[in-house]
Amino acid sequence: MEGRGVGFGISDAEIEALAERIGEIDDLVLGNLVMLGELPSDEETVSSDESAARVGVRPRFFAERLSALGADEAWLDEDGHAVGLIEGVDPGLPPILLGAELDSAFALPGSIHYSIADGWISGPGLLDNALGAAALLCVPDLLRVLDLRLASDLILVAYSGTMREGGPMLGLVERFLSRLERKPRGAIAVKGGDFGRLNFECEAVVRADLRIEVDSGRLGRTNAIAVAAEFVDRVLRLRVPSRPETVITIGTIGGGYKHGGSAPSAEVGFEVRSESNALLVSVMSRIASIAEELRYARKVDVTITTGTKLGASGIGFRHALVRESIRTIKALGADPNVYPSVSELHHYHSLGIPAVTVGIAEGRDYHTEHAGARVDSLRKGLAQLVALSLAVDGGACDA
Repeated sequence: MEGRGVGFGISDAEIEALAERIGEIDDLVLGNLVMLGELPSDEETVSSDESAARVGVRPRFFAERLSALGADEAWLDEDGHAVGLIEGVDPGLPPILLGAELDSAFALPGSIHYSIADGWISGPGLLDNALGAAALLCVPDLLRVLDLRLASDLILVAYSGTMREGGPMLGLVERFLSRLERKPRGAIAVKGGDFGRLNFECEAVVRADLRIEVDSGRLGRTNAIAVAAEFVDRVLRLRVPSRPETVITIGTIGGGYKHGGSAPSAEVGFEVRSESNALLVSVMSRIASIAEELRYARKVDVTITTGTKLGASGIGFRHALVRESIRTIKALGADPNVYPSVSELHHYHSLGIPAVTVGIAEGRDYHTEHAGARVDSLRKGLAQLVALSLAVDGGACDA
């Protein structure tokens, strides 16, 4: 494609024209989304190699499908991530990485079905996270239809296990990145929605679970749910600054086994996020003190288990990749929705990889069984993916 002399990528007019040309593979885009999204994200199967290791159904499908669609290489790594490689013209250049999550918040019993009606495609886990990963499956055909070959190798990775409780979760992303033989020159984290989304900064965050257990000898005198309620009340009364913005959220609470019995245990799931790493540490220390005080005052066992812990990071508004992202979104007719995220983006930044997060489609009913994406917005989201890959290939992350 000619005309890559504007900024680091192609011109606004060429970006706008990409969406029209991508229409040639509309059926492939929807087919990839349905085939991937209707596979249970938590189901495993036995691999075909001699080790007979358990592998995820979705990662295995992703790797096999990517190979069939024209990737030069495709494989499952030791953590079960599905990885593909599209070779560039210059093997001496660092690669470009496009990453998406494979897991879904929905592990429903029985079959998963997607439906298309009134210009929308809908189904459980569609936006979180089937659509982002399905977009990566389309990349080989996008490059073919647009007659493009990048100078850099293109690594496509669909991360598995990032929503699995009790494990490293998003830490799996850092583990994958740290094992790469060549550090990517830039990366794009791909989400299902919304088109126009742009994250280039991450807030510091801790997601944790507090568990309260009452010794059997004290049941009837001490109720774990009552202690949990006291913890919640005291945590929410903590004074936190509005600048830098710091927010405490109680997300889940549960316990007990029947209406007329004193609860022997209870759990509280909470999140603390802040624009400041130091403030996050300070708030978590105060929360830990509340938990410790309750341990002695109410004579219960109290433990706090941290599931996710990320630091604040960012590449700055003036970074060329951010400016190219804004230009691309505007060229495709949307107003950029810029805000800090709490996501795997932090792990790219912490390893010195310039990266942004973008969305593929206009969505609705995100975290429900009826999550949907507007079909006619998919072309723009995929055009954005191509345009930003060209911008990184043109040097947007090399300064």
